[in-house]
Amino acid sequence: MKKRIIVLISILMFAICFSGCSKTEISTKPKDKSDQHIDGGYEISTMTYVKEEVNDDINIQYPKVSGIENEVMEKKINDRIKSEALKIYNEYNDEDLGHLDLDVKYSISLENEYFLSIHYVGVADLEMAPHPHKLFYTTNIDMQTGNRLRLVDIVDIDEGLIEMFVNGDFKLIWPEQEESELSHCRTYDVAEKSFIDADSEENMGSVFSYMTKDSLGLTIPTEHSIGGYAQFEIKYKEIVDYLKFAGEKWSESIFNTEE
Repeated sequence: MKKRIIVLISILMFAICFSGCSKTEISTKPKDKSDQHIDGGYEISTMTYVKEEVNDDINIQYPKVSGIENEVMEKKINDRIKSEALKIYNEYNDEDLGHLDLDVKYSISLENEYFLSIHYVGVADLEMAPHPHKLFYTTNIDMQTGNRLRLVDIVDIDEGLIEMFVNGDFKLIWPEQEESELSHCRTYDVAEKSFIDADSEENMGSVFSYMTKDSLGLTIPTEHSIGGYAQFEIKYKEIVDYLKFAGEKWSESIFNTEE
């Protein structure tokens, strides 16, 4: 009997010690039902990754899909989305932890039965950094396969497309960012490498692509003084010769690719 009491007390003391010493809380939770919506035959709800440690405050929102008949595919898509959303946190090393505030929210620019295109926008505030770092990264998901799409999967990257970017056919979303300040990214060699390397899984400082109902978009890192990143878009109908999905029968009902 005494031994049993001693064991129970030991377990209780361990549990109290463990809960008291733990300084990290990780939760993934849906927001209220008003935040949920359905489009493309599946439901989107918002999840939040929270990690709180001494002097750290990490909050990253990302979408979760539900209602897909193929449960294996649904899990594959959600695992990919979560991994993509949280990869910004993995950019920081152990020395940064304890000195980092990270706040990221998402929006969806395209949602249908074929594609899901997600923007992540936020701020990383590292204690020893000279200024907060503005964040913009994206994830494009092929909803038929569950695969992540890079720019090279969406368009054929050849001389003609690169020349269109260099010549200004991709329109700057924020006119207040003067073209002269972005001239470095409008050179052929830089644009070619940026397009080929876009949507890197290893480099969060790369160019990222996204899709809307009628346009292809690109985000390019810039100096902090001019916004941290610049966005460019071009209508699908202007690049129909380069779109890899333009020949598909379903594309006409999804995208405006007509001249």
